[in-house]
Amino acid sequence: MAYNQKKEDMLHNACEQNCDIDERKVVEEELRQHYELQTALNTILSISLEDISLKDTLERVIEQVVSIPWLSLESRGAILLVEDDPGMLVLKAQRGLPTTLQVKCAKVPFGVCMCGRAAQSGRVEFASCVDNRHDHKYNGIIPHGHYCAPIISSGRVIGVVNTYIKEGHLRNPRDEEFLTAVANVLVGIIQRKRAEEEIQRAKDELEVRVEERTKELRQSNEQLLDEISERRRAEKALRNSEGEYRRLSQEFHILLDAITDNIILLSPDMKIMWANKAAASVFNMAASELTGQNCHKMCCNIFVPCENCPTARSFLSGNEESAQVLTPAGRLYDIRVFPVVDEFGKVKNVIELAADITEKVNLQNQATRARHLASLGELAAGVAHEINNPVNSIINYAQIMVDELSKEGRDNDIAARILKEGDRIAGIVRSLLSFARAKKEEKSLVNFYEIMSDLLSLTEMQMKKDSINLKLNIPQGLPKIIANPQQILQVFLNIISNSRYALNLKYKGTHENKILQINCEPITNNRQQYIRIVIYDYGTGIPRALQDKIMDPFFSTKSQGFGTGLGLSISHGIISDHHGKFSIESKEGEFTKVIIDLPGEKEGEE
Repeated sequence: MAYNQKKEDMLHNACEQNCDIDERKVVEEELRQHYELQTALNTILSISLEDISLKDTLERVIEQVVSIPWLSLESRGAILLVEDDPGMLVLKAQRGLPTTLQVKCAKVPFGVCMCGRAAQSGRVEFASCVDNRHDHKYNGIIPHGHYCAPIISSGRVIGVVNTYIKEGHLRNPRDEEFLTAVANVLVGIIQRKRAEEEIQRAKDELEVRVEERTKELRQSNEQLLDEISERRRAEKALRNSEGEYRRLSQEFHILLDAITDNIILLSPDMKIMWANKAAASVFNMAASELTGQNCHKMCCNIFVPCENCPTARSFLSGNEESAQVLTPAGRLYDIRVFPVVDEFGKVKNVIELAADITEKVNLQNQATRARHLASLGELAAGVAHEINNPVNSIINYAQIMVDELSKEGRDNDIAARILKEGDRIAGIVRSLLSFARAKKEEKSLVNFYEIMSDLLSLTEMQMKKDSINLKLNIPQGLPKIIANPQQILQVFLNIISNSRYALNLKYKGTHENKILQINCEPITNNRQQYIRIVIYDYGTGIPRALQDKIMDPFFSTKSQGFGTGLGLSISHGIISDHHGKFSIESKEGEFTKVIIDLPGEKEGEE
């Protein structure tokens, strides 16, 4: 009995020792696999630090992944990334894929084949064989399975790691954990490599721009060197003769004062050191009074340099700078700034050259508007002539129906409506033809008072009906004008119609401010006599955002049915044809002022 008990104890101890050995082997195997996994991830990270492209990095990563022996992966795999199309995977790296499959998998839409399904679902897709989820099949395909792990950044799939396994392989969580870890590491690698490539592209572009700019600067420097050499020669000549120096200095200042553009010399603290007469005249001051004044205080009445100030930029960059600046007074200046450097290359002063381009820009805008109006005039004439004949036919047929149908019947009412709308279309066509003005109307020497008399006789009763207070200021001695009186009268009637509309819209009945004022006065511009007519109403005004559009053809601020939008365009064209000027000033809710300058009779004309 004792012997048997001892034998059983020995057997029990031997079993326990064997179990301990098996457990230790399992632990050792797990530790070995964990070590190999960590080593593989470290290798992948070290690969990402090498100075190679993203494509080369991904190819080495997939090679490293499929080379781990215990993962049961075949030595085939691929990495696909999302590029320009957010719903498309692009093959970026592969190991061991046949050419046929490389072509088929060059681009894989989300949801297609195993890779596309992993990208669409955002989780690892597993297949133990070539099943119906494999959309990219071909003759001679080798039996296999897949682990397809998505690469996810900030909740968005940016790629897929595709590995191959033998057919019939069982799904293993450890395999998936490793592939998920690889995918997570790839997120940082892809983002960093893409950022590096983007930086490199930007660097290359910058180098090209720097090279181009360097070439330009080299040419400028050569010109500057020539100027410097010339200046040194002049300085040498000036040192040889103090009297010559003074003479040349005097001539230099006379030359600068004779230049019509504003020229000022500025110190680093933005104070004026010197200014020519043109700059001083802008501020109605003597040039000596400008010395010591802050540039931004004098120009823009502010206490810090202007936004986008070319002078401040030139002090910082040491380069020539330029900008267009709009002053509070509404003048537009083209400013060019030139740095003055010392012998160490530091900017000690800058010279600012400012040209008033307000009139130039206005003339360009007027020329552009004139071209647009001319083009629209030609189009309007063509459209009007094409419409005129069928509209006249409609009106004639409608008149026949009105004459022949019973006065009380519904058909007669419809015919009358057709006739009314036809007449309205005909009126629009006449306006189009008037806007186009294909032929020049005859002009003659006319007394301005006769036009104003006709205007008053046509509008006086309507003014009284609308309770509008009409105020006139027409002095004696106004010169005669060369004009077509019907056209000028048309302009005034159109403007007064607009004023009546604005006044009636603002004041429904009688009101002390329901005033329409017409002022006339003789003026002289460039030795040419003009009559200035100002038509001023206290109506609704024109919104600031619409003031640049009101003279555009077919644009109207009136309600539908109250205007065609051609009136001001036609009026502007008529005044321009009479070599006059037409402008509008307005403030929304307060007033509208129309200013017309018509050239008067020249001396010797009869």
